[in-house]
Amino acid sequence: MSIPAGWYPDPQQQGQLRYWDGAAWTEHQAPAQGAAPAAGGQGQAGQQTGSHGAASVPQQQPGAPQQGAGYGAAPAPGTADQTAPYGSVDPAMQYGTQSGGHGPSQPGTDPLAHGGPGGGYGQPGMPPGGNKPNRVPLIVGGIAGVVVLVLLIVLAVRLISGGSDEDPTADPPTSSPTATEEPTDEPTDEPTDEPTDQQVTDGGTLEVGSSTEVQAQGETEVAVALSVTDTVPLRIYTNSQDEMDPVLSVLDSQGTELVFDDDTAYQSENTFDASVVLTVTPGEYSVQVYDYWGNDGTIEITAEPLEVQELSLGETDFELTGEQVFEGVVTVEPGTYTIDVASDADPELTVITPDGSSERSDDRSGSDPSSDNDLDPYLEVTVSEEGILLVSINEYWGDDVSGTVTISQE
Repeated sequence: MSIPAGWYPDPQQQGQLRYWDGAAWTEHQAPAQGAAPAAGGQGQAGQQTGSHGAASVPQQQPGAPQQGAGYGAAPAPGTADQTAPYGSVDPAMQYGTQSGGHGPSQPGTDPLAHGGPGGGYGQPGMPPGGNKPNRVPLIVGGIAGVVVLVLLIVLAVRLISGGSDEDPTADPPTSSPTATEEPTDEPTDEPTDEPTDQQVTDGGTLEVGSSTEVQAQGETEVAVALSVTDTVPLRIYTNSQDEMDPVLSVLDSQGTELVFDDDTAYQSENTFDASVVLTVTPGEYSVQVYDYWGNDGTIEITAEPLEVQELSLGETDFELTGEQVFEGVVTVEPGTYTIDVASDADPELTVITPDGSSERSDDRSGSDPSSDNDLDPYLEVTVSEEGILLVSINEYWGDDVSGTVTISQE
């Protein structure tokens, strides 16, 4: 910003005025009448009256017409054109003389003592009554103040609302779903990993005392129909090739599974063959079989009536050779019964109640009554209806065995 030419307090000599040509100080000087101008009130139209006799500051440029004064002549105190540029503010007042107009500024306090009208020598500042001050710093400062005020308000709101427990430097989640996103793994009404119903194919019919062959294909079940005219204990079992692993089950006419077996071979060289023992009454049954591993092959199914021994409550002797099986039946009424086997080997016990349910025991558990042979089986069963209770005993390893079986009602 350029400073207009004019007379200003001499920065090097107190009580003198020096002319500023708009770019630099000139050699023209003039005495200031009285003390340095006081900071009193403004005069009229470029004339300022200082208090306590302070003289007006001449503002006449060199060469201007003034009572015969030539170019560069200092104007006579009080006679120069007093029209101050940009207004009537005294230069001393513009640059910080003490208010009240009680004489010259104290040494070291006059900001004009270090150079031109506004600061260092040769670097003029704002002229007296001159251009408007630079408002950019004020505008920037005002904006900064508004920003600080907004931040303080936000901080106060956060403090009042309890703030946030999250670490401000923590990375935000990268996979947060939006309001319009649908979860891709939402569970459905039906479990996705629940196996579907196994297919069942018709394998023909099976009669008591006969055998039939079926073709297993993968995990598809093959069902054969079994008709029974008399109440009879039956053993139903499979015979298959070595690479097969038959799974056998018997269902009644309502589709309820009565017995089930995987690996209980009977009169078969394949230890993975299956067999079940049950007492059937007149009616229609379904014998179903499939291969555990899903292999294809031929499976033979046999329904063999058991040669049973009539039993009564109490103790009965038995003796088996090799893979022989002891079967006995006893007529029972509703109640709780215990079947206790004592032997010199490792027998296995199966009991089938009148309603068709079966239970099996191999070795005695810790809660069972003590015995000289911990390998002897023991069962406690509940009978819900009157009928025939079937007891079946075989030796687990196919060894010879002899012993007793005791049936008691609690």
